[in-house]
Amino acid sequence: MESIFKTKALNDDVHIWLAEHSKWARPEMVTYLDASESKKLQELRHPRRYSEYLAGRYLLKNFLAAYTGIGAQEVNIKLSERGKPRFVLPSGIEPVYFNLSHSGPYLAFVFDARDDVGIDIEYRKKYTSDQRSDDLCLKDLEKLKVWTRKEAALKLSGDGLQESTPSKESQLMSIDQETFVLSVATRKSARAVHFMGFIDGQ
Repeated sequence: MESIFKTKALNDDVHIWLAEHSKWARPEMVTYLDASESKKLQELRHPRRYSEYLAGRYLLKNFLAAYTGIGAQEVNIKLSERGKPRFVLPSGIEPVYFNLSHSGPYLAFVFDARDDVGIDIEYRKKYTSDQRSDDLCLKDLEKLKVWTRKEAALKLSGDGLQESTPSKESQLMSIDQETFVLSVATRKSARAVHFMGFIDGQ
């Protein structure tokens, strides 16, 4: 089955996509999971975790299919020794590197055709002016930026929280919106990082 998405080629750029998992998690999507993924899904008892995983795998496989031209159900994802998801490439397919993150209602994906990449997103709760001062909100925003940058850099290397110091070889950028902050880490190089936007649920 071909991808449900149409997107431009990565070339030397980096693409960021966002989605709300509740708009995508539907029972028929389990047909996109392999045996090990189905087993993990059934072990997730919390409804939000179940929704995140099901929608995350479905969207990830469709994105990788769109970037490579293979069928979405042919996409094979395995974990590295350090637990980082990897795209197992079919013969003759150019590599696509990716990473994903989730927080609150959001799923965040990043794709790179050149090298490993890392992403982290943190959900920002909405506060009224009566609940929080502008100064406190600004401090929270800066803390979230620092946190997501560190996490993205660690996920770039595949070490995650196993390592306390991110690599100095990473290039970092952040996006902050009213309801989320996200950061992306790529290998140091002068190239464009594009926020492609939200994927609406079908």
